[in-house]
Amino acid sequence: GVSPCGDHPDGLVFAGWYDNAACTGDAVDVYTCIITGDVTFYAKWEPAEPEPETYTVTFNGNGRTFEQVNNQEVYVKSVVPGDRVFGDSWFIYNYNEGMMVYGWYDNQECAGQPVLEWGQVFFPTQDITLYAKWEEGWVITFDANGGYYGNETIHLYMVHKGDRVSTSPIPTN
Repeated sequence: GVSPCGDHPDGLVFAGWYDNAACTGDAVDVYTCIITGDVTFYAKWEPAEPEPETYTVTFNGNGRTFEQVNNQEVYVKSVVPGDRVFGDSWFIYNYNEGMMVYGWYDNQECAGQPVLEWGQVFFPTQDITLYAKWEEGWVITFDANGGYYGNETIHLYMVHKGDRVSTSPIPTN
């Protein structure tokens, strides 16, 4: 319905018009009710829904850049609780150097167990910075040979040395 002019001084949000000061019962649709005399409608106010809590996941290239995010060394992603972060995200390659991320660690030395590895998912429960551990990889070039991958004619893919291709793009003509 129509909200009254202005905001509530306590930060409440408008929740409808009512025909009684206690704002009980059903809200009145002021556009469809038939007015048969003088009437007062009362604004009902409710607490605003809190903004969803988010966590910041900072991917630190640990000395290398991510070509897919404008050659930045740091990529920041906001996630809400319950959202997952994938270990095979698209920004984990550095084709120019022939390197790919082997794992994401919670320390710059990449000591101990990785928090996130290729093909796995991670559910953040707080703000976290993940540091890339890089290894050499092989660049595989898929040439559409007259076709397209979206708007591109070439699709680059990378695998760890000794691994197989796990997926391939399908070109269109």
